[in-house]
Amino acid sequence: QATFDMFKIALSAEAYDDEDASGADYGFGGSIGATVAEGIEINIGGRYFDTGVADEAAGYQVAAQLIAALTETVKLTTEIGVYGHGADGAAVAAPAVVPARAAYSDFYGKAELAWTPGGGFSSSVGATVQQNGAYKVTFKAAKAFQ
Repeated sequence: QATFDMFKIALSAEAYDDEDASGADYGFGGSIGATVAEGIEINIGGRYFDTGVADEAAGYQVAAQLIAALTETVKLTTEIGVYGHGADGAAVAAPAVVPARAAYSDFYGKAELAWTPGGGFSSSVGATVQQNGAYKVTFKAAKAFQ
């Protein structure tokens, strides 16, 4: 990760070889973030992962995030993005262990409102909604005692 005056850039990579016939698994990702105004940040990122299995398509995620400090103690974080997977080839369907998948994408949206009034207390409420019909609502609260 590198941080500059108004923005930051992050890159990641991973590789794993479980010594089977499928070959090495690998992935990489990257993001760029910028402070566009006092208390407002924008982040854009993506990641890619390939299992190394012949004819099994790779997966990916691309997302954009907006973080806004509404007050000194309240922060709103929103994100939109997509998870996806390419179409598997014919060799994946042959062993019939896992059926071949067609290409797909699943768009999503998230929002979280966080409150940190001080005194070691913080809380947040958030929601995620996905194109495939899945959803998640979260509530968090924490208090630090010293």
